[in-house]
Formats: sequence, C-alpha cells, structure tokens
Amino acid sequence: MRKLVVLSVVAMVFLALGTGVALADDARIQCKSVPCYASGDDDLVLERKGNGKQDEIIVRGGNDLVRANRYTRGAVPECVETAAREDAAKGV
Repeated sequence: MRKLVVLSVVAMVFLALGTGVALADDARIQCKSVPCYASGDDDLVLERKGNGKQDEIIVRGGNDLVRANRYTRGAVPECVETAAREDAAKGV
C-alpha cells in the first residue's frame, strides 16, 4: 500500500513537470522597441508600456495573440502578419 502511494505521488509530480514544460513553449512578449517581433511559436504579444507610443508588432506564425489596447492616446498599432519586410531588408 505504501509503495502504491509513493508511486502515485511520483507520477503526479512528473505529470505536473511535463505540463509546465509544454506550457513554456508559448511566450509572453512585452514589446520594448519598434519594431517588435514575435518568436514564431504561439505567443502573447503586448504593446509597449506608456501612452502615446506607436507600436509595430510583427508576428511570425503560430497562433499569436496581440494585445495592444491597454494604453491610450497612441496611434493604432501596425500588425504585420509575416516577416516579409524583414526578409526583404536582409535580401532573403
């Protein structure tokens, strides 16, 4: 009986650790410069902090969620669906 309880606890710990690793793939990105790039995974991208700042947020794939509605008096953020502009600048 005691071995069964210990085994169950160990299994729950490994399950919890595995879930944490799976959730760590998604990033929470707080923009700090213009332009701001997502990583290509499923990201939560937040606008720059402060009122009156213009944002340019470039997402790179995955199921990204862009939240750019917290601060006011700023220009409407420009969200670019691909990194085509960056690739063109690099000559790719």
